[in-house]
Amino acid sequence: MLLIHSALAGAVVAVIEPWLGFVTFLSFYIFGILGNLALGLWLHLWAFVFGARGIGKTLSIVFLGSTPSYLIGWIPQIGIFRLVLLAWSFGLYYLGFRALGLAQKKAAPAIIISLALGLAILVALSYLAFSYFLPLIYSLAL
Repeated sequence: MLLIHSALAGAVVAVIEPWLGFVTFLSFYIFGILGNLALGLWLHLWAFVFGARGIGKTLSIVFLGSTPSYLIGWIPQIGIFRLVLLAWSFGLYYLGFRALGLAQKKAAPAIIISLALGLAILVALSYLAFSYFLPLIYSLAL
């Protein structure tokens, strides 16, 4: 699905500029794999804390759970619908963890804690980038 998603995104951009379509295809594909691996490792950390074993199964859950985004996420201008795709993916991760053997009382906290801490880390890094590094770069450019 990731390959199809990348090809469709590249085709949409190739209408404007053919070489940029190829770059889009490669970047979507490479960063899609790296992003899913990072998300899989992050989710497995919390699933492991709550009792799940088997990183290969967790990575399978993440790659398969990302299917809704790959099916529909390549379409430009879908806006807020991307949040629905994200919620759908996290619902599939939850079902995957349940199938992996985590109890309902352990699967939900594993997903929620990983999501909350991940968002907190992203907000902190964004704050750091905008409050420290951007003014530094701006002052060096002058």
